[in-house]
Amino acid sequence: PGAGIDSPRNSLVGFKRVKLAPGETKKVSMAVSKELMKTVMEDGSSVLVPGKYIFSAAAAAPCRRSSELGLECSQAIIEI
Repeated sequence: PGAGIDSPRNSLVGFKRVKLAPGETKKVSMAVSKELMKTVMEDGSSVLVPGKYIFSAAAAAPCRRSSELGLECSQAIIEI
């Protein structure tokens, strides 16, 4: 998120298992609290770092291999 802050590129903040029949679609929603988005600083404090956060929803972690296998990924971008 913020410039000069070392944070993980990806972080799992929640998941929801959804069973679908072949060809079935379903709308799924999930709330993510600001507490889960905080970064632990060197002094041990937790800070919600201002910046751009990208939320992904997919059958697997978003990566090149997932794309090669044809797994779709939906994303939303939030600016804090």
